[in-house]
Order: sequence, then C-alpha cells, then structure tokens
Amino acid sequence: MRPYTLTLFVLLVSAGMVWASLFLIPAPQAQAVTCGFGSDIGGGQCRGFLTTTGSNTFNVPSDWNSSVNTIEAIGEGGKGSRRLNTTASGVGAGGGGAYAAISNLSLTPGGTAPYTIGAGGTGTATSFNTSSVIAAAGATVANNTLTGGAGGTTAASTGTTKFAGGNGGGNFTTSGGGGGGAGGLNGAGNSSSNSTGASGDNGSGGSGGGSGCPASTGGNGTEYDASHGSGGGGGGGTAASACNGGAGGSYGAGGGGGGGSDGTNPGGAGGAGIQGLIIITYTPTATAATTAFWQFSSF
Repeated sequence: MRPYTLTLFVLLVSAGMVWASLFLIPAPQAQAVTCGFGSDIGGGQCRGFLTTTGSNTFNVPSDWNSSVNTIEAIGEGGKGSRRLNTTASGVGAGGGGAYAAISNLSLTPGGTAPYTIGAGGTGTATSFNTSSVIAAAGATVANNTLTGGAGGTTAASTGTTKFAGGNGGGNFTTSGGGGGGAGGLNGAGNSSSNSTGASGDNGSGGSGGGSGCPASTGGNGTEYDASHGSGGGGGGGTAASACNGGAGGSYGAGGGGGGGSDGTNPGGAGGAGIQGLIIITYTPTATAATTAFWQFSSF
C-alpha cells in the first residue's frame, strides 16, 4: 500500500471562527530520472561516460544543469619499453595517467563542447571543453630503456581536484618493470618498484598485473560501475624473446616492460598503455511543475 501523510491545515477567518481540514496526502516517493545523457544512478543524478579516443564533440543535453555537475577525466597510460638487442636485462614500464575533476561547469543546454581522449601510449592528455579539465598522460618508455616512465603529473593537469598517475617500474634484473596505476577519484595511482604492476586510484582501482611469460594484464577499474574506473598497471615480462609485458588495465594504466633477451633474440615487447576516460555526472533540471492544493471545511 502506498504511504500517506496525515496533514492538518488551519485557517483563521475571523475572531472566534476557525476553519480547518484533516486529509491524507500521498507521501513523496523516489521517482526515476529521465536523463538526457547517461543513465539514472539514484539520488536524482545522471552519469555517462565518454570513451571515443581522439578529438570529438560532446552534445550537451537539453536538461543540463550548470549548477550541479561534475566532470572527471583520466589520462591515458604510457606504453612499456622493449629490449631490441640481445642484452639479458629487462626494460622499463609505462606510467599511469593522471586524474582531474571540476564541479559545476557552465555549459549551454543543446550546445556542444569539445573533448579529447588519448588512445594510450601517444602522449595525448584527456581534456574536456578544451582546457576546463585536463588529465595528463602517463609517459611511454623508449625501447632499450631501463628506467620506467613517469606518471601523468598534477602540474600538467587542470582541475579543482587533481591526482597524479603512478610511475612505471624500471627493469627488475632480467624482467621488465611493472606499469604504473592510473590516478582516480580516491587518490594518486600507485607506482611500481618491481616487475609487478601497481594498482590504480590509491588502491581503490584495478589491481596490478603479475610478472610472467607473457606477463598479466592489469585489472580494470570498477569505481563507477562494473566496467569503468582507474586501471592497474601491466606486469613485466620475464627474460626470453616472447615474454611480453602485460597491457595496462582500463582506464589509463601503464603497460609493463618487456623481458630481457634470451641471448639470441630480442626481448619481449612492452605492454600497451590504455586509453583515457571522461566521466560526466549531473542533476538534470526539473521538467515537471509542482502543484499545490488546499482544502478547507468547517467543523
């Protein structure tokens, strides 16, 4: 049965004469939100994701609310290095992308806003509305490089909240380094100091991949839903020609470094850095008028 609220209204008409009425009003109930972009996540909010890499255009929904919204960005991850000669030592891993966010961005309902998402390993920052929000990319590591790539920095990012991406690990004897985790809404991406990939979002994102032949892929982040969040770095490949570094996890994690050479053939390939992501959350503007009514009777 639908809940009701018992309400008493009293109106003083003249001295000694009071008019009133007791009646039931249906109690407020949660209503599903119709979203111009994204989907209803509860609490009257809508959330959607932008994942198309390169330079694109966002069509601002007609129910856009410039007073209640959040734009979040995760930068792309860097690619791991490869050992191209017959040296036994492994090579460095790619850095994780940074995180940046801004609240209450003013956009014109029905208008457009440009955005860019790095595809992974390209050095391209993730940005929204040109420079309103920028999340720096993690560094890709050149082939035959022992040191890991730096995570995307807060200095190269723009937003009211910013967290750096984790650094990729350098070579770990004959194994490649582990990839850096992506920054996220809970903090910086973790950095790798060995051949295991580092977790994303201060440990709240995807887990790091393990070293192996080939190495494991980093875990995908799930902070927003089952498939969106800050990824963990890929693991480093062990020594042998086919021991590739693991790819980073979605989104924004660095790839692991390739394993060293077996003495005859080049070492394993570096793992792929993973693309960035934009998260848009907003409370849609009201579309229905509220009607008030009154009822009075004497007693």
